[in-house]
Amino acid sequence: MLIVPLLACLLGVAASALFVLSPIGGRLSPRAMGWGLSIAPLSAFVSLLALSSSLAEGQAIAWRLAWLPELNIALAFYLDGLSLLFGLIVTGIGALVVIYAGYYFSPHHPAGAHGDQGAPQAEHTPGNDAHFFFYLLLFMTSMLGLVLAGDVIALFVFWEGTSLTSFLLIAYKSKDEEARKGAHLRRCSSPAQAALPCWPACCSPLSSAAAPTWRRSCAAAIS
Repeated sequence: MLIVPLLACLLGVAASALFVLSPIGGRLSPRAMGWGLSIAPLSAFVSLLALSSSLAEGQAIAWRLAWLPELNIALAFYLDGLSLLFGLIVTGIGALVVIYAGYYFSPHHPAGAHGDQGAPQAEHTPGNDAHFFFYLLLFMTSMLGLVLAGDVIALFVFWEGTSLTSFLLIAYKSKDEEARKGAHLRRCSSPAQAALPCWPACCSPLSSAAAPTWRRSCAAAIS
């Protein structure tokens, strides 16, 4: 069933959200969290491989859920050889990235205990890792949905999903000036992100010190 790979990734999103909202995320080491959450993209990878046998004869696989039947609008996904290739890339490399992120944030890793320039990261706490994994798995799910999208609406929704989640990933190091600049540039790449300056001060990992700048950006975007 074509929806299974997406559901597997969504389960990973739900698990990472549980780590964010509960004390479990603060108790688990980043390595354990990375290995545990990598099960979701690995499961999606295996399910896509299982579907590849159905494509051996050149037949595509489609899945459709009626959304607004009166307007003939539905949520549709489509799998052919090309989307299978990119789906395997997204889930396979995604699983490796999740595992590597666990090691990267480990206190024993040089970049985990210190910043990229070797300076200590005062903002980093074990609980912060769960937020990063949550954003990463959301990004991966959006990428997979984009690859499998079978209609324009699904294509647009998942495209904007990749834009929003990549913004959150870039801005994850909220005290890094380069990260904040990159987030400012990233939000300009998508129409749906015109409203982003209105909420990062309260909903994103950006520090409160950046709030006045974001409010001015919001006014400029609306005017």
